[in-house]
Amino acid sequence: MPVAEYILPAISLIVGLNARAIGMRLGLIDYPLRGHKTHKEPTPLVGGIAVALPLLTYCMLFWWTHPESLGHAALALAIGGAFVLGFIDDRISLPPLLRLFLTVVLALVLVVSIPDFIVEYFDVTFLTQPIVLTPFSIAFSLLVIVGMVNATNMTDGMNGLTCGLCLIWSLFLLVYAPPEYSEIVLLFILCLFVTLLFNLKGRLFLGDSGSYTVGFTISLLTILIYNTSNGALHADAVVAWFIVPVLDCLRLMAVRASEKRSPMSADNDHLHHRLQRIMPASGTLITYWMLVAIPGAVAMAFPAITLYAVLTVASVYAGLILVTARRFNAPKEKQLLTRGPPAGPTDGIFR
Repeated sequence: MPVAEYILPAISLIVGLNARAIGMRLGLIDYPLRGHKTHKEPTPLVGGIAVALPLLTYCMLFWWTHPESLGHAALALAIGGAFVLGFIDDRISLPPLLRLFLTVVLALVLVVSIPDFIVEYFDVTFLTQPIVLTPFSIAFSLLVIVGMVNATNMTDGMNGLTCGLCLIWSLFLLVYAPPEYSEIVLLFILCLFVTLLFNLKGRLFLGDSGSYTVGFTISLLTILIYNTSNGALHADAVVAWFIVPVLDCLRLMAVRASEKRSPMSADNDHLHHRLQRIMPASGTLITYWMLVAIPGAVAMAFPAITLYAVLTVASVYAGLILVTARRFNAPKEKQLLTRGPPAGPTDGIFR
């Protein structure tokens, strides 16, 4: 399907142009009622449709014409399952523990069914031999998928951030993707770009259906390409790509636990929230994107210094948290947020 990646993004464009009508028809409208919802007017939660529908169509068509390609069949299952889970959550607001359970179940089905989703070794640039993960490979793979999905979803708190990050990660993946996966990565890039244009303008939100879809897609494509890159893509390069959202996720969970709150509670302590307190929204987006893009590009161009890139960006992240700590600790700003119907844009399993 050599032209599929150029035709199917038209679906994303159609969804974006008709976002409000589709959102009204499906009951996917986010209303700015309270808590961490800061947008000014009702916004359709149809970004998931804009991304999931063309990807799902491509995977199903590819599997139909290449029955031996179980990887594409599994991607179709993951994209469809993630979208349905998020769609239901957008409509009726599932309990956090149930969302987590269903996410783990979907990831477990994929890992157990498809060997290419199992990370069996950890190949880093600063060791001469890879670290073999057997007999913990399945558990480690499950942790990686659920963790990457959650860390990605936690960035879904301002217009353009999550789509932009996934666009950066997808561009990195395109460099290493073997021929059997390069088309779907390119399609993902085009769909993300179209959706990003509408999301930046506030014409639509990803919603949970979108955040789960892009989270599962980017995590599974990363594992697939890592396993099929013949050693070209190193594990520490992947760490350089995801280190900032992963650190932010772990920090938030630790802070909430220390305050005797549920790790799944909502607040305005995410990195992008903190950055918005010291710079405009455009500066926040550019800063966050650079924190991901620069160490990733360094890891690609100079593999020998990947470890130093990871340590440097981790230090920069820690510095930003310290710099913004005083502003965040103002009593009027630090508050436990509640979640009210109808469901709105969220930041993943642990909100």
